[in-house]
Amino acid sequence: MLLIKQQTEHSVQTLTPHWPIGKVCILIRLLFISLSKICLIAIRDLINRGKIEEAEELIQKYFPSVLTQDDPAFALKRLQFVELIRAKKIEEAVQFSRTHLHKYLDSHGDAIKVR
Repeated sequence: MLLIKQQTEHSVQTLTPHWPIGKVCILIRLLFISLSKICLIAIRDLINRGKIEEAEELIQKYFPSVLTQDDPAFALKRLQFVELIRAKKIEEAVQFSRTHLHKYLDSHGDAIKVR
């Protein structure tokens, strides 16, 4: 329970706010939703700026279950690969694909195959 102490000239009084538990739960949910939206906006911004690794770190920290699914994890890895190519880091891109993309060959082989 939240206790607030108020000091008067002669004594210290303890005030207990009379908030129903339902209102406290709603307040906590709204705070969580607001923080989630802020995180999602930050993740989107990082992805749009090509900072895939940083976006992946935020996702791992705040939404870890997302990266346990193949499709979102593959999409991030694919974007990271594309950003390496854009930056003309060809050797790093090849190494990245060997290290990270090979495990998606069975599930996303059509998207990975070179034509």
